[in-house]
Amino acid sequence: FTLLARLHAVSLPAMASRFDGTMRQAKHPARTSGHSSRSRCLATILMASLAASCAMTAFGLVGDQLAPARVTRRPGSRRRLSGADEAKKLTARMKEVNSAAGLIDILDGVVDGPIFNKFHASAAYHSLATWKRRRRLQLADRESTVLPRLHGRVRSMISRKKLGPRECANVFWATAHLSGAVPNVTRLVPALVKVLPEQLETMNPQELSNSLWAVAQLQEVEPLVLQIVPAIVQQIPSRANDMIPQHLSNCLWAAAQLQEGAPDVLKIVPVLVDQILVNAKDMMPQHLSNCLWAAVQLREAEPAVLKMVPAISEEVPSRAEAMIPQALSSVLLAAAQLHSVEPQVLRLVPAVLPQLPIMVERMVPQVLSNCLSALIFLQDSLPELVKPVLLTEDGRRGFVLLAANRLKEMLPSMTSTSDLHIAVPTVVWACARLGVQHDLLLAVAQHLGSKTKVSKLPDWGLCVLAWSFQVLEPELMDFEELLLTEINKRGFTDEKVE
Repeated sequence: FTLLARLHAVSLPAMASRFDGTMRQAKHPARTSGHSSRSRCLATILMASLAASCAMTAFGLVGDQLAPARVTRRPGSRRRLSGADEAKKLTARMKEVNSAAGLIDILDGVVDGPIFNKFHASAAYHSLATWKRRRRLQLADRESTVLPRLHGRVRSMISRKKLGPRECANVFWATAHLSGAVPNVTRLVPALVKVLPEQLETMNPQELSNSLWAVAQLQEVEPLVLQIVPAIVQQIPSRANDMIPQHLSNCLWAAAQLQEGAPDVLKIVPVLVDQILVNAKDMMPQHLSNCLWAAVQLREAEPAVLKMVPAISEEVPSRAEAMIPQALSSVLLAAAQLHSVEPQVLRLVPAVLPQLPIMVERMVPQVLSNCLSALIFLQDSLPELVKPVLLTEDGRRGFVLLAANRLKEMLPSMTSTSDLHIAVPTVVWACARLGVQHDLLLAVAQHLGSKTKVSKLPDWGLCVLAWSFQVLEPELMDFEELLLTEINKRGFTDEKVE
């Protein structure tokens, strides 16, 4: 078959010419039969060529499709992989790895090499961000010497426009997640800010949503990200119809976060609200929570956001049991702050209240303080529902006691400034509003009982603590004196404190 195939690859006239020339040169004694011999040979060649053609047609082998002869390798020998094959093999290895340490080991040998491409860059940062979100990024991983090499290589690739829209969006999103956890990861931001505007037009809805979310997350540490907000805002109206609930809620949350630093973002709010009204029934608990939180933040700058509040509030009751503590506090606080302009938001309160005692042990200080604030503000609008949850008539049970107990447990190890300056004063204030004497007050006096710590309290936290201790009179005169001294130092009158 190989011989016939090779014969077929030579044109018939060429074969005939060659054969005829050979026969003429030969000293054949029987000249009279030469013509007949050549004819018979040419006929044989013709038949062989036709047979080869038929055979190859039957086997689907014609022209350029002829396969080269197989080369048999010696046992144990390995075929040398091409660059593309090596790149695919690296991609597979990166997908299979299940730890940051394993990924870093892989990157150590390839991040400076020729096969490391845009897909590997995107996958590396996405994996690191995912492990960070799942609290699986260890200190040793974050301080690895491989990561600065990764940052440098990818920053160079971004600058040379070696990353496409999808890869840039992924790296930007991951950078926002890793900021504050991985040293120097924000060095990628300047390069990203330069190339992203020209890539936004070809991004899909998820990539646009992730990019706007990343800007909102990074605006404090890298203010230059605000430069790309107008370009993102320009693309969202044409993509909003294709956004799923997660994209819509993330964009609205980002708009609330960016309204002061990049006012252009307010232009997308009406478009997002219209789509949220269409998609409200398909939203998950976190999406609903994000939308209500954003409504609170945007209600003055863009009142159109209030249009979605009734639809979102209607969906919360069926999702309340699946809400995490932060989501519960956000929707409850939204009800407290929006019910005067959108009374229908109160529909969600009955479903949320039973979840508070169940979730109290999972609540962080900020969530505890938000829930207590919301309940105190709501007790006048829904007294029959809210007051028994806050504190029973005998004063022995209620969410305020559970919250005070929880905060007292966390106080010794508390280091967050916002927790100490906002959450702690809020819970103490709630106790004072309800007339609850609790050991939390002693714990607070001991934890904050120095001139240095009291002097660092914000005005609101200082006034709240001073007022609460005056109301409850816990006989902690030393701490009360520190508070009053600081108040006088700042020139606050009793009316100002009140």
